[in-house]
Amino acid sequence: MLKRLARALTVTVGVVAVGTLLAGCQPAVIVPPPTRAQVEGTWTHGRTSLEIDDDGTFVLTGIPTGVVEQADVQAGVPPKGPDVNVAGNWSLGSGGNDAGGVPGVQLDFTDPTTVGPNTGLTLGVSSAAPFHLFVYLGRPDNRNEYRFTKK
Repeated sequence: MLKRLARALTVTVGVVAVGTLLAGCQPAVIVPPPTRAQVEGTWTHGRTSLEIDDDGTFVLTGIPTGVVEQADVQAGVPPKGPDVNVAGNWSLGSGGNDAGGVPGVQLDFTDPTTVGPNTGLTLGVSSAAPFHLFVYLGRPDNRNEYRFTKK
């Protein structure tokens, strides 16, 4: 009898705990993947320019190495490192775990083939208007974005 009461109490506590956790959950915002037409064109962030062409290539000019490395910086402080120019191929895909799994644009470097240890960069796609591409600087949960807006 005592074992049955203990088991019932354990199950009740477990159900209450799971219910409490789920009560605070809200449905995730589904970010639809962009079309190629939405992504192709010229994107800028300050002096940085990203040209995404319809032939699957890109040219990125004047990007701080700290952005490519996704180095942590305080909000409002510019990323560190010298500016670099990179060219390569792009494709639509996932923004990866760093961007919370949102759709993304994958940039694969071909000239030069690396920037520091990196062979590419994944840009997340915004879920909120205005539509933009971004890279998180530092920890994604800090939400410190280096945003590219379309011209």
